[in-house]
Amino acid sequence: MTGLDFALLAVYLLATLGIGGLFYRRHSTSAEFLFGGHSVSWIPVAVSILATDFSAITFLGMPAFIYQRDMQSAPIVYMLPLVVIPLVRRYIAPFYHKLDISTSYEFLERRFDLRVRAAASFIFLMMRGMYMGIVIYAPSLVISVVTGLPLLESILVMGVMTTIYTALGGMKAVIWTDFLQFIVIALGLGAILAVGSGGVEGGWAGVWSTASALGKTKMFDYAFDLRKEFTIWAVMIGATFMFLNTYGTDQVILQRYLSTRSLEECRRALKLEAFLFVPVMLSLQATGLVLAAYYHQHPAEAAGIPMRDAVLPYFTVHHLPTGLRGLVIASIFAAAMSTVSGGINSLTTATLVDFYKRHFRKEETDTHYLKFSRMVTVFWGLTATVLALFANRLGELANAYNKVNSLIGGVMLGIFLSGMLSRRATPASVLAGAVAGFCAVFSASTYMGVAWLWQAPIGCITTFLVAHGTGSGRQALPTRHRG
Repeated sequence: MTGLDFALLAVYLLATLGIGGLFYRRHSTSAEFLFGGHSVSWIPVAVSILATDFSAITFLGMPAFIYQRDMQSAPIVYMLPLVVIPLVRRYIAPFYHKLDISTSYEFLERRFDLRVRAAASFIFLMMRGMYMGIVIYAPSLVISVVTGLPLLESILVMGVMTTIYTALGGMKAVIWTDFLQFIVIALGLGAILAVGSGGVEGGWAGVWSTASALGKTKMFDYAFDLRKEFTIWAVMIGATFMFLNTYGTDQVILQRYLSTRSLEECRRALKLEAFLFVPVMLSLQATGLVLAAYYHQHPAEAAGIPMRDAVLPYFTVHHLPTGLRGLVIASIFAAAMSTVSGGINSLTTATLVDFYKRHFRKEETDTHYLKFSRMVTVFWGLTATVLALFANRLGELANAYNKVNSLIGGVMLGIFLSGMLSRRATPASVLAGAVAGFCAVFSASTYMGVAWLWQAPIGCITTFLVAHGTGSGRQALPTRHRG
């Protein structure tokens, strides 16, 4: 890393802080801080959804996974634009937009009771908090590899920087920094692909032929074996359930739906996000193939790679020219910070709306809630920073959170679908369904060796069937339009 590389990285970091300061308003409202006043245009919202879902885990983990293994996880990419986004645009986004709610878990109290709402929101807080710890760990690993700084100091720098601009500017700062970060990510990916493919004999044709000879281009396994990790059936079915959980129940995504000016703009944002998602993910997969081909043709240069998840930053530091190195490192920072900032903002909303306002301080002024929101933002940012210290214990970076999400997310999706689709489900039956779903997933994975991608479908279907089958209610869904 040269002075120019560090200067580019510093410019990027200062720009994010500047955006946070730009949207800081001492006398703002809590709705402005948490939802951008429900007035954000659909284009930045679309980019923000993509940037939030596209974390440093994906940026570092997917190329590393392909570099080490193959492309059998690649079909996951197509489940989002082809299956999940059409369902969300047609059914789920309109469902939430017609309700006067701030969190998805408010719906669960209306449909069931306070216990269901509190349990679901608490699970979200735990899952998202842990996820942000992993996301902070990923770029901190890059800092450690690039600069030689101890990992602890690297984690602290990343966590504190992200917390500051999120606490300053709220949702608008999050969305517009996401927009900047997406541009930086795209430029960084382009730099790696251009330099890496240029270093492989035969160019792009050489990349594909070399990767194919190494078995890296294997994409489809048609065996119907629930114990195998990446069969085509596990990828297609499991990914669909995981994406439905994220885009149908996760407060991080819902908060962006509600930040748009109208349902129509929300639908436009989702359509654009699906359009952008595929080329970005294909570029990441191509990066994994480029790295595999490059280091196969230059085996001596691969000897110093310290760990498999560090292959992309290692290539960046050792093979990119001055200036591009700083750009790629900044893009890795961008991938992490966009996810963490959105996560902090949504955790703050759930904490405020589902617990603080609901249980403790129901009749305070909006100024009080705004001050509390900023304090909780700092709390969650620091908590995620501490959790980042333990993220390296979860195994492969590419699938660390996916494994947790598959374990818990399917049950969460089953709870929401019970409320949306079943009029028979009652509070007692949906809680029984959730317990049955967790037991089914645990038994399938522990005693039957079922692969993690199947856990979300098992948890969701079990939860829904038990909730519906043991219920006896006839409750209609309450509706109320946002004022």
